[in-house]
Amino acid sequence: MKILWLCKSFNSPEYNHWYRIDFVKYLKNNFNLDILVYGKNSNKNYPELSPIKYSSKKTLKDLKKEFNFDIIIIDGYNRNLTHKKLTGIMKNIKNYSVIYMEGDFQNFYEKPNYSSWLKNINPKIILYRHRSNIIKAQKEFPEFNSKWFPCSVDNTIFKPDYNIKIIKKIVFIGSDWTSRKKYLKILKKNNLADLFRRPDQTKKEFKKFIGHFYIQTIQKYISAFNHSGTEIQNVDNAKMFEIMSCGSVLLTNECDNGVKELFSKGSYVLYKNEKDMIDKAKWIINHPKEREIITNKALKCIAEKHTHQIRAKQLINIIKQEFKI
Repeated sequence: MKILWLCKSFNSPEYNHWYRIDFVKYLKNNFNLDILVYGKNSNKNYPELSPIKYSSKKTLKDLKKEFNFDIIIIDGYNRNLTHKKLTGIMKNIKNYSVIYMEGDFQNFYEKPNYSSWLKNINPKIILYRHRSNIIKAQKEFPEFNSKWFPCSVDNTIFKPDYNIKIIKKIVFIGSDWTSRKKYLKILKKNNLADLFRRPDQTKKEFKKFIGHFYIQTIQKYISAFNHSGTEIQNVDNAKMFEIMSCGSVLLTNECDNGVKELFSKGSYVLYKNEKDMIDKAKWIINHPKEREIITNKALKCIAEKHTHQIRAKQLINIIKQEFKI
């Protein structure tokens, strides 16, 4: 089977490659699939996946001649960027067999052209990474075939390091957009957490927290913070899977972000508000035996439900079912 994997531009290849590009690599290397990744800078950053150099003038007809693909998967990490960068390709895409993997629906769902844009690409199925998105999509766009397809993690890379020196605090690594700021401020004020936020570092300094140092940092701390509610919608982001897979206690907010549906009971810690977050953070720090029980449950849950291997098999089954390949 030959898959053309259309992506947004790759200006920061170290960002989010763990659950996006590494997932594609896993598919290609373990399931006898011939996959061509195509998008701006893809040839520069991932030559082994993208041997064909990007050109805004290329059409699907051109790519079909160079790489006789069976299906197209549009990695919709950012729909608007994908649309702009691949305009020539998108023009006749509805004439091909298409899967649309939408990862950022929560940022754009209020755009009035969303439904018409989907009609123009005519996907056989839309795979939503966030539970809140699939619920909303099935309600607002029932004419499209859609399915919840959560993130996954490579648990051979994101794994506990039992020889590392442990820091008995909460850690946060990432962007502190509006709904996170007040919670992070409270954690820091109470000396409960170390924060590695994008505004606190230069772009160059922050990049190290995206690479392998990101994993090592999570491994060092007994717990890692997540707040997955956005100003628009709740998301079950990749960070939750990565935290749990590293053997750190996931401390996240209680909202409709898919946590209870994705992960087994007792494999994470939820907080309801600011006071509850402080209480839960202190409880995690002061209860090592309970931490071990939680992280063991989390590691088991990830291994049984949320690895790249498991999600790859699910994607292949979807392809076989939808396209009768």
